[in-house]
Amino acid sequence: MQSKITPVSDSHGELDIRGLCRALWYGKKWIAGLAFLFAITALLFSYLMPQRWSTTAVVDKPAIHRLGNYYAQQQLLQYFDENTERIVVGDSVSIADKIADAIYSEFINQLSAWDTCRDFWLMSDYYKQRQKGDAMADAALLDELIRNIQFTPHDNKKMRHDMIKLTAETAIDARQLLRQYVEFASQRSAKSLNDAMRVAWEARIRVIKERVKRKAVDAVTWETYNRALNAVEEALKSAALKEKLASDDTFQTYRYLRTPEIPVMRDSHRPDFLLILWGSLGALVGAGIALVRRAKR
Repeated sequence: MQSKITPVSDSHGELDIRGLCRALWYGKKWIAGLAFLFAITALLFSYLMPQRWSTTAVVDKPAIHRLGNYYAQQQLLQYFDENTERIVVGDSVSIADKIADAIYSEFINQLSAWDTCRDFWLMSDYYKQRQKGDAMADAALLDELIRNIQFTPHDNKKMRHDMIKLTAETAIDARQLLRQYVEFASQRSAKSLNDAMRVAWEARIRVIKERVKRKAVDAVTWETYNRALNAVEEALKSAALKEKLASDDTFQTYRYLRTPEIPVMRDSHRPDFLLILWGSLGALVGAGIALVRRAKR
């Protein structure tokens, strides 16, 4: 006699949607209460956490008319240099571009240098007002501020110019500090270029003085007009170089393609985002508690 085997359905693996909804409904106070509590906590945290605002500047090489006396000195120095070809009108544009490129290259070196960031913050009131008097804490604060200045070099493939970004606690501070930092880097680069220029002038003056001395010694008689004229011309060149050497005016080492402005949105998470995130987390925790309490009954 054969027995017919009837399959038995296992109901233990099925999900009771109706019972789940009933359990969540009975635990609605836990769900709403914890969602509200988590949301309020997130809101308070968003107001207590430090704000961060960032602004960006885009820079490029300076225009020739902003180079001031430095450009004239460079041209005059090249004219007096025996190892440099004489400047002609047709080459003036290319020479001007080379001088501007050299100036801008020094500016970028200073703008992106770690030492420039450190020296800028050490002299700024922004850092001094936040010092705590503890060496370790102040050193950590200084490192954080240095990291808040980020330089992004140009990328020809992406058609992107050199960019500098600064992050601060307020929007106004971000704009002011970035403008101050760019000007600080410009002054450092101008000083470095002027120092190099003075060294070049001094070397050229020594060469001309030696040349004048040799001509005076070689002259058989000062009544020879041509020899005297050459000596006087060399002496005048030396005097002109001294006058140029004494001139040390500042000049523009960059130009803005995007001037730092007040940012309109802070970098940290917005309060509405935190409210939604933590409110949802609180609702999930409340739902879990409601299900556990229902299962124990």
